[in-house]
Amino acid sequence: MNRTELAVVAIAVAIGVSIAYIDSRPYWDDILVTGFSLVVFAAFLGFLAPRRVWLWALGIGIWIPLVAFVRMPGLASARMLLVLGLTFAGAYAGRKLRNLTDRGQPPEVDGQEQSR
Repeated sequence: MNRTELAVVAIAVAIGVSIAYIDSRPYWDDILVTGFSLVVFAAFLGFLAPRRVWLWALGIGIWIPLVAFVRMPGLASARMLLVLGLTFAGAYAGRKLRNLTDRGQPPEVDGQEQSR
């Protein structure tokens, strides 16, 4: 794993922990904003670094289910694993968008664009 990927992992974890913290507050009751945030941030990281999107999705999405399991251990908290579906969908959509935008671009060679 190179430095860029390590930085993206750190960003994914920071975003995921932040969203889980906000979602765990007693005054927070907006599921749509939480879900939208998970999808958008995962898509952004999937677009930014499309190589290991599963890792970015996991780094962002695992924290809400972990908080649920810590608060209420048992099978009732298992449904919170569905949150991972949002982050995986967002990350893979971001990667797909990146692939679509890169299509038609000449490949780079040694940091320089290849001349025709």
